[in-house]
Amino acid sequence: MDNINVEDFELYVSWAVSILQTQDYNVIREFQQEAKLHLTQEGLTNVLVSALHYLADADSETFQWALHNYDPHFYVEIRRRTVIAIAHYLIHQGFIPGKDFSSIPVGGLLVNPAARNALKQYTSSTFSLFLLREILHTFKQV
Repeated sequence: MDNINVEDFELYVSWAVSILQTQDYNVIREFQQEAKLHLTQEGLTNVLVSALHYLADADSETFQWALHNYDPHFYVEIRRRTVIAIAHYLIHQGFIPGKDFSSIPVGGLLVNPAARNALKQYTSSTFSLFLLREILHTFKQV
């Protein structure tokens, strides 16, 4: 069920934040099982992304732990979504795929210095800045 109201979504996000702060795999597994009874995988992913956005600013230690330890598939999905969003942004800014930036198989992007600078101006949240540091690789044009 993805059609949850705002109040329920916020409740799930708050619950996810509290669960992730425990950094206890057993508690997290129980949360996943319970949430999957009420949410689709996409819905659960959206809740977790929102929880991570909150944690990035409120509790950076838990944010980094959760990003890397919660679930490897979730981390790959976050990287995939970030790469897609960055590519769309760069294209809309006039950058050319294959020339100014390229995706790499490990869920990252190769970008030229101009594209990197454009992304730094575009990104302001702690969450986005952290992910950018992990997925961007700068190349120099010859």
